[in-house]
Amino acid sequence: MLDALPSLAALLGCLVCLAAGAAARGDGPAARLIPAAGQVAFAASVLAALALAAGADGAAGGLARVARLDPLSAAMLLLVAGLGLVVLRYSRTYLAGHPRRGAFLGDLALTIGAVQLLVVAGDLVLLAAAWIGTSLALHRLLVFFPERRMAQLAARKKFVFSRAGDLCVLAATAILAITVGTTSLDAVLGAARAGGDHVAGGLGAAAVLVAVAAVLKSAQMPFHVWLPEVMETPTPVSALLHAGIVNAGGYLVIRLADLVLVSDAALALLALFGAVTALAGAAVMQAQTSVKGALAWSTVAQMGFMTLQCGLGAFQAAFLHIVAHGLYKAYAFLSAGSVLAEPAATPAPDRPWRLAAWLAVAALAVGGGAVALGVDPVAAPGPVLFALVLAFGLVHLLWHASAGGSDARALGRGLALAVGVALAFVAAQTAAAALLAGSVPVGPGGGAAAAFAAAVGVAAALLVLAQAALPHRAGEARWQAAYVHVAAGFYLDVVANRLARRLLPTAVSEPAAWTR
Repeated sequence: MLDALPSLAALLGCLVCLAAGAAARGDGPAARLIPAAGQVAFAASVLAALALAAGADGAAGGLARVARLDPLSAAMLLLVAGLGLVVLRYSRTYLAGHPRRGAFLGDLALTIGAVQLLVVAGDLVLLAAAWIGTSLALHRLLVFFPERRMAQLAARKKFVFSRAGDLCVLAATAILAITVGTTSLDAVLGAARAGGDHVAGGLGAAAVLVAVAAVLKSAQMPFHVWLPEVMETPTPVSALLHAGIVNAGGYLVIRLADLVLVSDAALALLALFGAVTALAGAAVMQAQTSVKGALAWSTVAQMGFMTLQCGLGAFQAAFLHIVAHGLYKAYAFLSAGSVLAEPAATPAPDRPWRLAAWLAVAALAVGGGAVALGVDPVAAPGPVLFALVLAFGLVHLLWHASAGGSDARALGRGLALAVGVALAFVAAQTAAAALLAGSVPVGPGGGAAAAFAAAVGVAAALLVLAQAALPHRAGEARWQAAYVHVAAGFYLDVVANRLARRLLPTAVSEPAAWTR
């Protein structure tokens, strides 16, 4: 009975959200009960996690083909249900008095239920159905305000990319069903671990399709062009989208990590798209002038970094990234208005060469720390790159804290914060590795992966230096031109919008005010 409890609890949470969302069409009693459905779903996810911790085998029994619970899916279920509950409670008052609040809450509950089902699915057919259902339910939320034409256009672009990703998932499922003889998740992962020439070709093709689906779902460049433009949707949708749904591509890769490791091409594809997206997204984010625009481009960069970690085989680090990003981004969107009340930023300090020296020291410290902790940077380049980028951010913080004659107290607070964050990172990374040790494999690493990670680290350092130098060279024509091009996102969205208006004429035109 204990073994069946995690699956039963997980299914209960999914079904309650889905049923509540389907029943809520108006602003009647069903709509008013939707936050309660979120509470039930969160309580069910906690029960499933506790049963798993008590020794239940969430992958055993007849329900394992429907809902499969292991440390990975249980942790993700807690994250999704917890964020879903917060967003539902926020939405209850966010649209108070709106005539279509009931429909909005219903679509929100449907989306959350579909994501929960995606997380716990124990069969590839069910996983593919939940993958498609998540996208379709989200589309209804993105077009909630029909008069907001840019939001409509962004939703149409996302719809096209999502359908392409759906086809990849369906094709991968069909290939695996033919190759392995079943769509059971346990059987597919077992076949991937066992290998063998008789299944290598089919598994490799399916792995590449999974990687392509993840690239499309997680808004990797150049398929990101819809994400920065959905800021006109209601704030709860932005919070749910950026904190959870856009992570679905990364979760798919981590869930099927044994399969992805079969194909070097799939890993290379993830690493390449992830590196370009992370670096370009971080550059564009720094040039944004609106709060929500910067948050959107931050998501693009973070999704790129997460995809890069998957490509380097650092699936456990990518999981930690998903959890941290989900919690942070939900808070950032739901509290974005408070930024207007915060004091203005202090001027940027001068002497960027000092920052360059400290970046070099940080790189040496990360390398030395990895060796001291028994981590081989060549065998495990992903976690080391994660630590390196974090160290660069902390160095930039200390550079600001120590500039312009700051008092010793301010510098001490900065040092204490940097040390605390570094220790928290080591503890979180260790905890994630221990939690997922039996359910998520570790990539092989190697010289090529380490060299690629080192190149990305150097590029990240140069990006930090460029960010530091820009305020002091803002008057130079070349820097002004570069700033304009970067702030425009390298004009990829312009090209995408022109194609969308040509190929999707029903995607509405620009607002009249833009055509004057």
